[in-house]
Amino acid sequence: MRRRAPPADEHSELSSAVLRLTTQWELKQQRKAAALQATLDEAREDAEELREELEELRQSLAAARREAGDAAASAARADAEAADAKRELRDERCRARERNSQLQSLLSRPLFTRFG
Repeated sequence: MRRRAPPADEHSELSSAVLRLTTQWELKQQRKAAALQATLDEAREDAEELREELEELRQSLAAARREAGDAAASAARADAEAADAKRELRDERCRARERNSQLQSLLSRPLFTRFG
């Protein structure tokens, strides 16, 4: 059995209902798209801020590494200077000990042998 086409009033009401539902669906889709776009824009802004912060941190790290390198070099120079000063002091003590020993040796000789 064949279906009959709905009467004109019914057809008009059905068309209006379909149009109303379609319009509502399109509005919901537009709102969803706008919300998604806003979320995407916010995420992009956050990503840009994070990139900038990361760059600042990289620069700070590079500066800290340079300062650490400078401090290590300065400490190495100070250690070398301290070692040099220690050697000089030891050498000076040895020379003084040797001079004292020679003087003691001269003083322990009889007077007539002291002047060669």
